[in-house]
Amino acid sequence: MNRLPRVPADPGRVLLLFRHEARSFLRDRRTIFFAVVLPLILFPLVFWFTQLNERRQRERAERQVCRVAVAGPMAELARNLLALAAETEAGGGVELVEAADPEEALRGERIDAYVEALRPGGPLEGGAGKDAAAGRPAPEGKSVQPGRALFRIHFVGNRQRSNLGARRVERALEAGRDRWRERLLRDRGVDLDLGELFPLEARDVAGEGRAAGSLLGRFLTAIFVFLVLSGGAAVAVDSLAGEKERGTLETLLTTAATRREIVGAKLLLILAAALTVTLINLGNLLVYVSFGLLSLPEGLVEALPPGRVFLLVVLFVPTAALLSALLLLVSGLARTYKEAQLYLMPLQLIAVAPPLVAVLPEIRLRSAIVIVPLANVGVAVKEIMTGRVDWPMLAVTAAVMGASAFVAARLAARALSNERLISPTATDEADIGGGPALFARRVPSFVAVLWGIFLLVSLNVSPDTDVRLQLLLNVVLLFGGASLAAIAHYRLPWREILGPSRPGLSVWIAAIAGAPAGVVVIGSLFRLASRVLPVPEAMLRAFQEALLPEGVPRWQLIPMLAVLPAIFEELLFRGVLLWGLRRRLSPVAACLASGIVFGVFHTSLWRIFPTAVLGTLLAWVTVATGSLFPAVLWHALHNASGILAAELGVDPAELGPAAIGAAVLVLAGSLWVISAPGRAQMMSRTPPRSERR
Repeated sequence: MNRLPRVPADPGRVLLLFRHEARSFLRDRRTIFFAVVLPLILFPLVFWFTQLNERRQRERAERQVCRVAVAGPMAELARNLLALAAETEAGGGVELVEAADPEEALRGERIDAYVEALRPGGPLEGGAGKDAAAGRPAPEGKSVQPGRALFRIHFVGNRQRSNLGARRVERALEAGRDRWRERLLRDRGVDLDLGELFPLEARDVAGEGRAAGSLLGRFLTAIFVFLVLSGGAAVAVDSLAGEKERGTLETLLTTAATRREIVGAKLLLILAAALTVTLINLGNLLVYVSFGLLSLPEGLVEALPPGRVFLLVVLFVPTAALLSALLLLVSGLARTYKEAQLYLMPLQLIAVAPPLVAVLPEIRLRSAIVIVPLANVGVAVKEIMTGRVDWPMLAVTAAVMGASAFVAARLAARALSNERLISPTATDEADIGGGPALFARRVPSFVAVLWGIFLLVSLNVSPDTDVRLQLLLNVVLLFGGASLAAIAHYRLPWREILGPSRPGLSVWIAAIAGAPAGVVVIGSLFRLASRVLPVPEAMLRAFQEALLPEGVPRWQLIPMLAVLPAIFEELLFRGVLLWGLRRRLSPVAACLASGIVFGVFHTSLWRIFPTAVLGTLLAWVTVATGSLFPAVLWHALHNASGILAAELGVDPAELGPAAIGAAVLVLAGSLWVISAPGRAQMMSRTPPRSERR
């Protein structure tokens, strides 16, 4: 492998190469079409069709009549209130239907929602459906006096009609209740409209500009990232991967220009193309708005004064530089045009995800998020658009993005230092024979493609889907299937992946003791990290609910949430993935990389750190013992301990300093026992550096 020369790049030569690349780009009609013309047509059309579809769905929903059934011992009262509501505007769009079994009718989509009218406290009389005889009391948090009714609205959250029906029947019941109260007062000689007694008036002190800025600021960075990647992708793919395929890159490398200068010129070209296409698309959107084909939020002009626009430009320029460097890096690592295109979709999914953290209301820039590239820009833009300007944190954000762009450009330059990547005809033993050596080289692309598939599956699975089905899709089919496919396609040594050694009794005892101690230590680290990056209470409750999901019998929790993930996640992350990483990295680096990938696959920003720590520990256990099975046991016990703690209502991170200190000692002792016997063998199994390509 040739190393980069240490001489500084000549700016004049870089500009000369840039002009040459720009002229070549402008002469290539195919690249012009995909980089400029196609986004110019498609992007506004996507916005227009999205708005048109939303408007039509809203109009259709307003015209639809929602079918609602009423059941329960106080059903007659509910019907009377709905009849009173029909006299008002709020009671429109609700049709009462009869259903002998409302629960079954709701599941069969014969009705959109049903009202269960209950007598609070005590067993139900009559009831609604099959659960009527169970005698459910009033839900917690509902304070209902004796003799009054409680209306429980049942609907299916992942059905639009059912959601609409639930909202309409709730408004109708409230309107009917007010009409009934007015009639009672009128019967007693008080002719009074309750709305006139206490008139309500809302005033938004933030103003239209700040409201529109808050809405736009949450998504502006993600939109910008998408535009830059769309505009620069075609240029980047053609710039390196395309030239390799055409054989022109080798000719360029024989000139007096250094590889740093070549990379600098190509990076400038991608950056210029990306920013140009972004500006063209924004101008095109304004044209669509001026002709009335698109509508922008009210107050958007007030949300973008010149000073605020300047701050956005200061943040978006290094962001565009980072994205351009990543595009160039992908093109440099790919050896053909098609291979580069294959890498683009995972890159787009990964790059667009971090800025969307700005959607979360609790995230502030003055936290650990400021050092996370792209995510920090998303949060900073949201704060700028809402009028909060934290100058020191904005400076740190710009510095982080600039440093990230510099590192990505350096990595792209190194890609040109590998002679094997310069020409598609440069082959070696792995290219010819394939097999395990080729998989070790393709580990990054394997992870990227798997991450893209995992993200697509997760986005298309409804949150209301049964957790057992989600586990079947993600853990068993995706993780297990990807592991078996990699082993079969690349002829990986499955015995070596599972582990040739047989751990002794002390290793198993250490794993059994270390797993619950790890739960306490990792939970404490998570609490400590949350002081820097605060975790919303809703997210903590979601973590708790994930350990004890509703609708899953208790006897299924351990097999479904502890054993299955332990088997299939360990096979993928500490088996196939770690085996490939160890052919390229040192043991410590391979364990860290495996842990980070494991954390990223848990998608939630707050879960990345604790799961990455757990993944690193499990990777070290696998490497130290030479076997996958102790890590499987540790993982299963870790999950089971978390489930048990949630069942008992115990937070492992709040056990007190003495308990946490004891857990640290137990964890350290367990790792020492596991590592000590096989430390020499562990280091000797590391491939020599000459094989880590």
